[in-house]
Amino acid sequence: MNKTHITLGGETVHNEMCLHIFAYYPRMNTPSICLNLISTLSWEMFMKRNLSSTFNYEEFEEWLMNINWTSQLTSQWQEFYNNTSRLVMYGQAGNLRILTLNHLPKYEDLKQKE
Repeated sequence: MNKTHITLGGETVHNEMCLHIFAYYPRMNTPSICLNLISTLSWEMFMKRNLSSTFNYEEFEEWLMNINWTSQLTSQWQEFYNNTSRLVMYGQAGNLRILTLNHLPKYEDLKQKE
């Protein structure tokens, strides 16, 4: 770990695929959304704070920027990201799906053709 500050903005690998799905599946008419959010309740538990009904992004950014990063904390964040519940919304106009994932599915390589 050779970084001392976090980088705000940009997309994670999972969200990049979410954004590119519309280019990858061009027959989908009127795409509307593909979104993956960590729930506010999960953030409250991780931050050990009670967040108001209106999420304050400035307060959240300040909290993030003031974190003293260690190897142990980095591992805890990775564990949090992999195993926390999140809201997923995807679909197109008239056919929007919303679901809650308890954790990210485990990655598995595709099986080789024999």
